[in-house]
Amino acid sequence: MDFLAPAGLLFGLLAIPLVALYLLKMRRQEVPFSSLYLWERALRDMQANAPWQRLRRNLLLLLQLLALGSLTLALARPVRLTEGLTGQNTVVLLDASASMQAADVQPSRFAAAVETLHQAIDTLPDGGRMTIIQAGARPLPLVSSTEREALHAALERAAPENGRTDWQAALALAAGAARQSAETLLLVVSDGGLPPSGLPPFPGEVRYLPIGAEDANLAIAAFTAQASGGEVTLFARLHNYGAQPAEGLLAFYAQDTLLHAETVTIPAGADRGVTLPGLPDLPAAYRAVLRPAEGSRPDYLAPDNTAFAVYQPRPERRVLLVTAGNIFLENILAALPGVHAYRAQPVEGRPPALPPKDRFDVYVYDGLLPDTLPPEGNFLFIAPPDNPLFAVGAPYTPTLPVTLAEHPLTAGMDWGKVYVGKARRIQPPAWGIPLVWTQEGTLVFAGEREGRRLGVLAFHLQDSNLPLNVAYPVLIARLLEYLAPGLPFEAGSSLPPGGNLLIRPGVDAQQVVVADPSGAMHTLSPQGRSLSFADTALPGVYAVNIYTDPQQSTPARVAYFTVNLFAPQESAIRPADSIAIPALEGAQTESRGRRELWPWFAAAAWLFLLVEWLVAYAPRRLKT
Repeated sequence: MDFLAPAGLLFGLLAIPLVALYLLKMRRQEVPFSSLYLWERALRDMQANAPWQRLRRNLLLLLQLLALGSLTLALARPVRLTEGLTGQNTVVLLDASASMQAADVQPSRFAAAVETLHQAIDTLPDGGRMTIIQAGARPLPLVSSTEREALHAALERAAPENGRTDWQAALALAAGAARQSAETLLLVVSDGGLPPSGLPPFPGEVRYLPIGAEDANLAIAAFTAQASGGEVTLFARLHNYGAQPAEGLLAFYAQDTLLHAETVTIPAGADRGVTLPGLPDLPAAYRAVLRPAEGSRPDYLAPDNTAFAVYQPRPERRVLLVTAGNIFLENILAALPGVHAYRAQPVEGRPPALPPKDRFDVYVYDGLLPDTLPPEGNFLFIAPPDNPLFAVGAPYTPTLPVTLAEHPLTAGMDWGKVYVGKARRIQPPAWGIPLVWTQEGTLVFAGEREGRRLGVLAFHLQDSNLPLNVAYPVLIARLLEYLAPGLPFEAGSSLPPGGNLLIRPGVDAQQVVVADPSGAMHTLSPQGRSLSFADTALPGVYAVNIYTDPQQSTPARVAYFTVNLFAPQESAIRPADSIAIPALEGAQTESRGRRELWPWFAAAAWLFLLVEWLVAYAPRRLKT
């Protein structure tokens, strides 16, 4: 126990005169009386009250000393150091990821975590501050206050999300809040799932409050709709994250029409694939639903039991190849599926003039460039001359080894046996991402400039053995997919909840309206550039409507993407026993709160005075 106002202990010196009053002779007025027979007892009291006698037991004196001692301690403001869930300055990270919706703790893990925090708020030390951060796809500060009522009210606004938690961002925000105080306690209320490394350090003590108990969960780990041979096939991959075999009922739907249902048994920790072929080769939205079979083990997590897939035939991509003759480019463009290639011959060494109405998705310029680029589409430059977009230097001979960037365009490619005899020295501009290079210079780069994408090869194909290498068709196919993906976005087979979608509506787009699964409309203004869309918290099917004329009620183009919880970190709901968050060097290792005790001592003093009054005066009042 400590004291916030130790000078208040001086009030206890009043005990000296209080005791002295009991030692001094009591002064009485003498009154003549006819007989002292009835006053012998009073005379004995007078003798007992002679001054400076040995102090005898006296209940009134004891009660008065106790009252004085209690008042003295109250004035000194004693405090008790606490070591509960909270400290004098507490930062709370409330896990709002999808796994916190698990119902192994009733009604859910998230509800249990909120109730636990309500109890922690009630034990907050006097004057203690608590900052509550909802840790989700994007950390959300809920409140920072010393008032318990404000903390309770803010906690009621917290809600679980359908995706993963960005723990790096959440801990960075918590560390920023901790710098407001010298001693800060971080309380992580979660079922685990934090990455084992890469987390920012926290400048204070970290305490982990695990939530949850069970691990039984069946999940749809993947769901796709693929076209082949004139028909569409649905594929669902199921996974049992529990420690015991489980049985589930899987159903496929087109909109709300049931297509197929079957019972599947999945061993513990294993996968099971289910396919449904023979569907018509037409655009459609599909849904897969997994439920635990009757009598089977419970499935505690619901968000990963439903998945969505969209089949939309990719539009044919129009590619214009401007070349004096390049059999390698002509052959690869003719072989790529979904590519309709056209060829244009240079006129006197210059690219030909194109009719205004001829529009292409990709323009491939082999060794030459026009004075003015077409107003639409994206570009692939091969051994380009000097131009306003980037500077082109003198030729040079690259030497091995060839280095590949860690990028989706180069993933899995092998350039170990690719030799380039001559290349042009090009320094990629700020918007360019180097993809392939040697120590002398960059060989391949790509990027986006003013809403349009460009890919650049710094060498003629004839000056290398790349066309004879397996990396060649992979590189060209990926570059064309990057330059003209066929859809106005790249969402792959699915987007995670809270994920960010890059939309490229085209230079003719005037307005983009995204409809989410709830029916809400999100209006975006492209202004000739790419758009970022992040309102993807809800799982389901999203529609991207592109308008070339905002006055028209019908969009010029419509594309669809899906949002699904395909996250093993969330579906594996077994709670973690511990978490690892690094601490800053020299950070406070212990954080304790203070609870003031003066109200209790003040109440005790009042109680002692009340008892003293009853002992001193109540018997007399009863006699009268």
